[in-house]
Amino acid sequence: MATPERIIPTYGEVYGQAAQISHLCELVAHATIPHALLFTGKPGGEALPLAMAFARHILCEHPTSEGPCGTCLSCRQMNEGEHPDFSIIYPIAKEGDKETTASDFADAFAKMMRQHVRFTDQEWKETLNSGNKQLNILVAEADKLSKKSVLKSFQSRHQVVLIWQPETMRTDTANKLLKLFEEPPEEMLFLAVSHRPDLLLPTIVSRFQMVRVPPIPEEELQELLATKYGVAADESAEIAHLAQGNLHRALQLASGAEDTLLEQALQFLETTLMSDPRKFQSLTEELAKESRPHVIDMVDKVTGLLREANALRLGVTDAVYIPPADLPRLQRIAERLPLSVYPELMDDLGRARSELRQNANTKMVFFDLMVHFARSYTS
Repeated sequence: MATPERIIPTYGEVYGQAAQISHLCELVAHATIPHALLFTGKPGGEALPLAMAFARHILCEHPTSEGPCGTCLSCRQMNEGEHPDFSIIYPIAKEGDKETTASDFADAFAKMMRQHVRFTDQEWKETLNSGNKQLNILVAEADKLSKKSVLKSFQSRHQVVLIWQPETMRTDTANKLLKLFEEPPEEMLFLAVSHRPDLLLPTIVSRFQMVRVPPIPEEELQELLATKYGVAADESAEIAHLAQGNLHRALQLASGAEDTLLEQALQFLETTLMSDPRKFQSLTEELAKESRPHVIDMVDKVTGLLREANALRLGVTDAVYIPPADLPRLQRIAERLPLSVYPELMDDLGRARSELRQNANTKMVFFDLMVHFARSYTS
């Protein structure tokens, strides 16, 4: 599978975002760039590449109405991710009492960006070899950024700070950065990329202008897979549909990589079919070994599968995005769930997600959820 052409992409390496790119180009052309922009989209989608490409455009020495020039010193530095006025902040694992910041892991982050066309926190965890450790943006990052804010840019008009996954900011970090986000130095610009904006503090969101980054249109993704990544034409159509406009997901499907979240979500639903408390306990113990963000993602996956099971019951197959090999498993689940119970189960999943976000005990949340599901199945 192809690797990225450069660490910091150009607009040409961002897909399905013509309207968003046009808007960003206008901001640069008219010198009306807000001091803080929040890009939102699915993990592994186009939000992070788009924000990076925009940073490249902002820092370009000879920007055009369509993007950066591609040849100036700034553009060449961005190819390698080494521009002195560009920095990326991302979640890391705390190491004892050491004052650790993202820059301590810059080489590892650059390595990951070189290896992956698109990536999620899963690839980042694997690069860090962090296991099930919780990754956060730590308060030391806020202290470092506050000191940086009083310094002038090195060679460009602006300093650009890109924050990947601001939803992982600890509360103490967010509180320290609130004032800086609200009134940054004139030359400092913040670009944040969130995959879970619902987890952000409202006080943080209010200080950013939102840029919603949609999925890649299915036909465009299909063509991209066939022409750029060498996926056979018959496979590219199916993969583009299953990936729901997400290039990272599409490349995973094309490579045959296992979808851990999908497998766990199917196991969850299948285990509840058994109505065996011992099996409930066994599965909840396994899930409790996962990180909290992972189990929240798993709840979201179950929610998505429930919608697809509902679509199967109603015969709306275009709304089903599960690989053909797993379709019989979902069909068996759908056959056991009366249509009348879907609203209640969705409410149960919403409550479970909220409780997990509030650090409730993972075992208790999932055991209770499985009991609720088991009571809903028809015999």
